[in-house]
Order: sequence, then structure tokens, then C-alpha cells
Amino acid sequence: MVRKAAIEVLHQVFHNALKADAAMAQHEHGLSQQQRALLYEMVYGVLRRFFSLEADYSRFCRTKPDPLAQMALQLGSYQLRHMRVATHAAVSETVAAMLALQPKAAGFVNAVLRRVSEQDPPKKLKLHQRLELPRAIFNPWRDSFGMVALQQMAVALQQPPALSVAYFGDRELWISTLREQGIEAWIGALSPYAVLMPAGTAVTALPGFDEGQFIVMDQAPQAAVLALQLEDTDGAVIVDLCAAPGGKTVLLSKHFPYAHIIALERYERRMPRLRENLQRLGCHNVSVIQGDALALPWKDSTIDALLL
Repeated sequence: MVRKAAIEVLHQVFHNALKADAAMAQHEHGLSQQQRALLYEMVYGVLRRFFSLEADYSRFCRTKPDPLAQMALQLGSYQLRHMRVATHAAVSETVAAMLALQPKAAGFVNAVLRRVSEQDPPKKLKLHQRLELPRAIFNPWRDSFGMVALQQMAVALQQPPALSVAYFGDRELWISTLREQGIEAWIGALSPYAVLMPAGTAVTALPGFDEGQFIVMDQAPQAAVLALQLEDTDGAVIVDLCAAPGGKTVLLSKHFPYAHIIALERYERRMPRLRENLQRLGCHNVSVIQGDALALPWKDSTIDALLL
């Protein structure tokens, strides 16, 4: 069940241009916390190791796999190379997922993954494959930053990032509550709102989620919001451009409670999640508008601050 969801998520990411977190949100219903953590590890693991995995299994493919089979081969190869999963389970469970999704390709996936399991990883990789970077990034980064810095960046990109949230309350007390429930958590150093937890932590199961006490948000966008300074925020009008999914809008609302926040979002498909987050977090000083940031609907000198 988890591997079937992982293949579908990866297919949506690579072939439908959907972001991984949005795709996983569509497939995590009915999964236990442990299963959601496994889904998270497998999806993001494939995304981080895509190029070396592709070089690994493609040695045994006489023809180019179709999109779903390609995702299954990525998933199976990742389990074989980077997870503590028994070989027979990595192969058989991935093949079972393909039987449910695309039965005609199951035999092909089975044969290729068995070859992968019997062989060592390829020793000769192109440098961009070894660093897990697409050519479109590898070449300009190498030219701009130099090879040493590029290698350091590539190593950093392989480290699973901690889950970061902006918590709107007593951080120390909440962290104590989390630890009492067996959830590792610590304070983020870059924002007075940031609380960090291990990657794959089930967000919706955390205490305070339904009550709107926090929102998932990396420390960098938190710092961007906190960099905005206004001498007088009473009645100030602040516009958050490109607002969905709403993290910065929420933090603006909480950080400037006496200002009027306008969340501007261009795409209709992103509006429901934006509104859902604002409602859950109780952001009553926010108005939501669908529109284009290149054609703002306000007169000059009517906006106090813009966040882009």
C-alpha cells in the first residue's frame, strides 16, 4: 500500500509537475503514522538520489521504461541501495505495487530489480550523477561557485532537512509536551517562532494542529517575514504577493496583529489550501484576493508594505 502510494506520488512529481508535499497529501489518507513516515522517506529519498539510481537500474533495461515503471524502478533501487529493507521485500513489495497499478509492466520491473539486487552499484558515474544534480544546475553552479563549493553544496543537499514549523505560543512549553509524547523537538535558531523536528514527523498528528497553533514553514521564509519592519503597524496594509499555500501570510497575520494583511494569489487551484490554512490558524485580519502581481489593483500610496 505504501509503495503503491510512493510510485503514484513520484509519477505526479515527475510527470504532472506536482510538488512532492502536495502529492503525498493526496495519498496519505488511511496510512498510519509509521506508514506516512515510510512514504516520506521513500519519496524524498528517490528525489535526492534520482541520478545515481537511474544510472544503476538503466544498465539492465533494453528499452526505456514507461513512466510508471520508471518510478517503480527508482523506488525499488532506492530501497535496495539506501534502506534497511530485506532484498526480497524490496523487490516483491515493489512488484506487488506495480501489479496493482500496471500489471503488464510488473514482470519487467521484477526482472530489472532482481538484476540490481545481484550487482554492485556502478562505479563509473558522470560527475553530475555522482553529486545527484541535473546538468542544468551542475554546469552553472560549477562555473559560478567552483568545484569545491559545488561538492559541499551537493553533500548538504543529500541531508534530510528537519521539519520546521512556526509555533504561535510558548515554544518551550510545547516542546516539553512533544517530548512527553516521545516526539523529538528543538528550538530553531533563526526565528523566535521556529520549532524543529525530525524529517517525516506526522504534522497533522501533532498536538495543537487542529487548534491552529502552528504552521509548517521553513526558517528562511520566517526570516523573510521578520525582516519586514514598519514604524507603525496599527491599520497598516501589508500585501503578501504569491501567497499560497499561506505560510508567510499566516506569520504576517500573527506578527502584525493590528495590520490588515492582503494575500494575493494568481492561481485558482492554489486558493483552497491558502484559505484552509488561514481559517485553521484563525487569521481574521487577512483578506484573500486572486490576482496577478504584475497588475496590482491598488492606487499608488495605498499600500504600506509588499512582501514578495
